[in-house]
Amino acid sequence: MMGAQALGLTGGRKSLKPQQLVVADCLALGRRFTSILLPRRSAKTTTLFAWLLGRCLTEPETLCAYGVMTAQKVARRRFMTDLVPVLERLSGPYQLVRGNGAESIRFDNGSLIMFYGPNPESFRSDAFDIIVLDEAGELSGEAVQDILAAALPTQDTRPGAMLVYAGTAGKSQRGNMLWDGLSRAVAGDPRHAGVAYWAAQNTLVEEVEAWEPDELHPNAHARELVELHHPGIGTLTTLESVKDNFDAMRTEQFMREYLGVFTDPTGGNSLIHPDRWAHALVTQENGAPADLPTLPASFALGFKVNQGQTAASIVAAWRDKNGDACLMVIDHRPRVDWLADRVIDLSRKYKMRFAHDTQGVDMTEVQYLERQSPRPRLEPYNFPMLRTAAAGLIKAIDQGQLRHWGQPTLDDAARVVVKRMSGQNWLLGRPQGDPDADILDLEAGSMALDLYDRKPQRSRTAVFV
Repeated sequence: MMGAQALGLTGGRKSLKPQQLVVADCLALGRRFTSILLPRRSAKTTTLFAWLLGRCLTEPETLCAYGVMTAQKVARRRFMTDLVPVLERLSGPYQLVRGNGAESIRFDNGSLIMFYGPNPESFRSDAFDIIVLDEAGELSGEAVQDILAAALPTQDTRPGAMLVYAGTAGKSQRGNMLWDGLSRAVAGDPRHAGVAYWAAQNTLVEEVEAWEPDELHPNAHARELVELHHPGIGTLTTLESVKDNFDAMRTEQFMREYLGVFTDPTGGNSLIHPDRWAHALVTQENGAPADLPTLPASFALGFKVNQGQTAASIVAAWRDKNGDACLMVIDHRPRVDWLADRVIDLSRKYKMRFAHDTQGVDMTEVQYLERQSPRPRLEPYNFPMLRTAAAGLIKAIDQGQLRHWGQPTLDDAARVVVKRMSGQNWLLGRPQGDPDADILDLEAGSMALDLYDRKPQRSRTAVFV
């Protein structure tokens, strides 16, 4: 409370907001690591400053570092604009040091707050009781390791030391210090605590493409998500102001900044997180992959040809008795001279529908199939349908509602598939610089699963041979 008073946040008509009290209570636990995720316009940074000031005012010789993980100039700007004017006006037992790159608050009781940018060298050769790494969601990979390698040893000799990760959601989960800290807190690690105001991490872009549902975006409900998950609405900002920012920002950026969603779970290496794909594997009691099942009475099929016509795939999809999506590769071979005959054979045997892409070399096979008698039951998939099919497949994986049997070409596809952006929309794609990466099983499977969910399926006993 003393820190809030020092910043003029209480008294008169001023009072702390509910999310500020929640953050303060979490920090008061004193865990070794604390992670805080709040969306923009939620008073995150102001709350952290109040807490640091309170600790330093009430606990002599408390040594603190406040680091901004974007740029040193941002740390200086926050010091000069958020703290200096208020602390000078209210005065207190401290001195403000304005040196460029050496900004600090020095307290009469021996406490100290230093202000740093994302430079590991800033932390070396010092000792700190408290380190706050703000905008922690902006760093990942080697940059994270460099900061932690410099910061953590500075607390080895300080009993009760705390390291605080704070920020909005970053793009990547993988190697992200804020995500890692929150994940450990959620998992119940006794050394970690956390506060997160966020929408579900499997929220799809298509759910945030429009402020309200409309004819083009029937599944979009951004306004509802903001009202549910943003703690600053009605106190620090308004729904109208957030709507203005929504109109000006890219969808994925808005999801990170205002909904707390890490929009690229795998850091760009793969669209499918390896742990989630491993969780989807059907296994025997000893942990080995289970044998391929008999095809159910009702299923759908999809086929896909790669652009160079060097390979093709046919995949079956259905839902099991629990409602989980199931993918099984029926055939995957080099070249395409076998594909049409195989489609005709499967179609005549099982009378099931085949989904196919309406673009590119797939249409060469489609045109041949349409001239056959009896004609296979073909279902064309245009761009919007492909987008929906891809999103549905990834959502099933992310929610733990997909099953597969560890077939090699399907596993390989899951390891390499990425988002292929088209404006603000995306499809399943190949990694940049690797156009020959084989994701055919996932492309065919996503269409087959969507087709199964869209169309009533003909019931028929089928055995795959």
